[in-house]
Amino acid sequence: ILITFYLIYLSFSNSFFNQYLYSFTSLKSVFVFICSISLFLFFKNIKIKYNKVINYIASLSFGVYLFHEHFYMKKILWNNFFPLSRVLNHGSLFINGLCIVFVVYIIGGVFDSFRKIIFSILKKSWSNLN
Repeated sequence: ILITFYLIYLSFSNSFFNQYLYSFTSLKSVFVFICSISLFLFFKNIKIKYNKVINYIASLSFGVYLFHEHFYMKKILWNNFFPLSRVLNHGSLFINGLCIVFVVYIIGGVFDSFRKIIFSILKKSWSNLN
């Protein structure tokens, strides 16, 4: 992760790295692959005690993923609300990135919470009918 951020930092100050910026950060990049494997291995062996809040937030992850990867939402999020050109050209890329991740997770989590509530109501209604 640090290597990827360092390469992004270099791209702002060096024209050579600037023309190859997207090859470092694309989803098919070797750097992104190494980061994802490293994060998986890091969290694989961590023993975390049961925590109701952490488990609830974690239960929203799949819904947040579906929300922000949806074809129309992807256009709205990354073209209208968080245009990548504006984020990348700003000096505090790391802080902006963390804030954007937090906001998208909150919005997606709210939608997924509503989904859970609606399905819970429908499940109770269905069981009352039978």
